[in-house]
Amino acid sequence: RSSDLFQWFRQAAEQGNTQGMIGLGNCYLSGIGTDPDPTQVFQWNLRAAEAGDSSGMLNAASCYEDGYGTEENRDLALIWYRKSAEAGYELGMYHLARCYRAGIGTEADPAQAFRWMEKLAEAGNITGMYNTALMYQNGYGTEENPEEAYRWYRKAADAGDPDAMWMTGYCVESRYGIADAALIAHGKAVAALADEICAALRERGIALNSALIHRTALLHDLARAEKDHAAVGALWLRELGYPELADIVRQHHDPDSPELNEAAVVYIADKAVHGAQRVPIAERFDRSLAKCNTPEALAAHEKRRQMAITIQKEINRLCPKEILQ
Repeated sequence: RSSDLFQWFRQAAEQGNTQGMIGLGNCYLSGIGTDPDPTQVFQWNLRAAEAGDSSGMLNAASCYEDGYGTEENRDLALIWYRKSAEAGYELGMYHLARCYRAGIGTEADPAQAFRWMEKLAEAGNITGMYNTALMYQNGYGTEENPEEAYRWYRKAADAGDPDAMWMTGYCVESRYGIADAALIAHGKAVAALADEICAALRERGIALNSALIHRTALLHDLARAEKDHAAVGALWLRELGYPELADIVRQHHDPDSPELNEAAVVYIADKAVHGAQRVPIAERFDRSLAKCNTPEALAAHEKRRQMAITIQKEINRLCPKEILQ
């Protein structure tokens, strides 16, 4: 019962337990077992803060900032946000960075806002990672650094942030902050070959979506550093609202069928490029065969090889010249 909860929190709080103090403050905040009482909310959280509880420090700071249960005092809000942050509390770091950015209890200080946001990111907080990336991208509180912006967008994306996934895709497509020049060069080489295949097929009256093929060829290794990178890259793109790109990226390692469509063109173009150099498709498969150490891997490799041969023969049959070696 709510009255029991209130009484147990009250007993714990009066015995000096900081979690009991915060729990009791929450009861007064939400009217659990008692009437709402902003003054009691503030007083019990302040007691927890003074006893060294980082969550209590944050709550006391919030009360001071908003004038909830006490007079508004933004100088004291900043002091308690800083104490919470210095105690390692992630929400404290976030709000301290916010104060320095907005000038709450202090003059606006971009460098301090960046410092605390980066600390939050380094603690593994997704919000901190994304905002640190934004600050590096916009040169807010630090020098603009595309490589660091991309690195933090990628970390936040890997941790599941959809906005960061979109920004990671943007960075890859626009080559913003991408340190892996080899990955960029490979994507461009695959896209160039895919463009040639589309043009040759168009001469024979076969009109595929060349723009979609070109964009997907550039992005097909979006998640190259991830295990099962085709599936991960497809997931990112689908969550960002690009289902057509996602479906082709999903198939660039294992196409659903040998049917001559957009996915097949990206697949075969990828198999005809090693690094940034065009190579015979047989050579590409010979290179990857050495990585197959189990019967299952060998069977999957042979399935992909046969798929590539089928697509290669069909394209070469249709095109005015043999475009694929």
